[in-house]
Amino acid sequence: MDLSFSYFTQIFAFDLLLLLPEIYLGSVCLALLLFGVAAAGSREFAYPLLGPVLTRLLCLHLGLTLFFLLASPFESFQALHGTFLQNEGIRQLKILALCVATLLLGMYEAGRQKDQENYFEFPILLGFALWSGLFLLSSNDFLLLYLAVEAQSLCFYVLAAWYRGSAFSTEAGLKYFVLGALSSGILVFGISLLYGTMGTLSYEKLQLLFAVSETNPLETVYYANVLLAVLCILVGFLFKITAAPFHMWAPDVYEGAPTSITAFFVTLPKIVLLGTFARLLYTTFFSFFPLWQGILVASSILSMAVGSYGALAQSKLKRVLAFSSIGHMGYMLLALAAGSTEGLAGVFLYLTIYVFTSLGVFAILLSLENYSLAPGSSSNSLQRLPHGSSNSYRSWFITDLQMLSETSPYRAASFTILLFAMIGVPPLLGFFGKYFAFLAAVQASLILPALLGVCFSTLGAVYYLRLIKIMYFDRAEFPVAYKEPLFSTAYIFTLAVFIILWTIFSPEIPFLNAEEFSLSLYP
Repeated sequence: MDLSFSYFTQIFAFDLLLLLPEIYLGSVCLALLLFGVAAAGSREFAYPLLGPVLTRLLCLHLGLTLFFLLASPFESFQALHGTFLQNEGIRQLKILALCVATLLLGMYEAGRQKDQENYFEFPILLGFALWSGLFLLSSNDFLLLYLAVEAQSLCFYVLAAWYRGSAFSTEAGLKYFVLGALSSGILVFGISLLYGTMGTLSYEKLQLLFAVSETNPLETVYYANVLLAVLCILVGFLFKITAAPFHMWAPDVYEGAPTSITAFFVTLPKIVLLGTFARLLYTTFFSFFPLWQGILVASSILSMAVGSYGALAQSKLKRVLAFSSIGHMGYMLLALAAGSTEGLAGVFLYLTIYVFTSLGVFAILLSLENYSLAPGSSSNSLQRLPHGSSNSYRSWFITDLQMLSETSPYRAASFTILLFAMIGVPPLLGFFGKYFAFLAAVQASLILPALLGVCFSTLGAVYYLRLIKIMYFDRAEFPVAYKEPLFSTAYIFTLAVFIILWTIFSPEIPFLNAEEFSLSLYP
């Protein structure tokens, strides 16, 4: 008995060592939450403004979490009785997620209004969402996958309804909650049906059972149950990554949520969910390649079409970017449908480029919410933020960008660079993302979807060029002089310059990382 207990404690202690980054981040988030709840309304502490303090503390601890992840001597391992998996591909996705979360916190801090300084919950919710995402990326069992997805979704629902006094934000949170619960129900139904049919939730065991069934087919009833389960899981993931035709919630939620939280929705969940989705398809469900390839191709074409045509009809900036994100997801799904190492590399490369360019674009939009009126100008065209101070406004319409090249030339130039990167203009990195996505599709004989993707990409350039045209050529009747803190300006400009310098001096880094990622996941 003593020997078995000693063996158990040794194994458990070793698992804790392997999970040090996740355990450390979760402990920090819990400690910051308890401190915030105890101190925020305390008369003894003179009602401190905890928002800036907790944001900077979490940034520091995210850096330490990244250090623990990079310093780990274990490149590939399993823990928690095989339900937790770590390899080089998963490690790269975690590094990307940690870097993006740190940039999101910096962007939130740069755009924070004075009346929001005691809103300490945002960094904590982001930390818990990231913590759940790290477990989701390493999940090797459908039970851990579902728990991580739901833990992350709970943070998303609260963040979507962040401004309690805003009808738009409340509506966004309610829509996200209802439709998110629907997608989670579809996902858990597929998981339960899979468990009832196959008797296990382990990725590896299911992969072996599916591989054996190729030579020794399952009975018709069991096979139909498995196909239905796989289909439900695919639909659940497509819903959560905002792929058409399950995209209907995204434009309303992105528009209603605060800009810094919209930036969070557009970037961090895509890394975690798409990385997990790709690993499931290329390992556990690879035996069903003909099934999910057809579904992904159809969803890819629909996403590109909806993103391109939907953005053309929008007059509000955040809705334009919401449909744009749907279109970009279509290009990533096209690469994923290739079913090859080139396709996986294309997905990782495109995802990395898309995330950093989106961060830059939303940083600019966040800075546009603060402005000072030029002499003789009017604020009639701009809508007041629900919780804003006297100079806190939200830039709602694309016409609010008029004469930005004159009122804020550095910001207009940075915005232009980032938009060209999203279009895919060479030699910016966005061009290489689309190039490798289309190349993987062509090599997989998906020639027609690739040609349609090129056509939709050309059409999608129109709404990006329209924004550039408004900034540089349209004249405003009442010009608005935008002003923002120096830190915000430096943050935006640094992201834009980073895209350029990365393209010129180290273009091989994302390509090598993408190739290493694909080789670590491909069966």
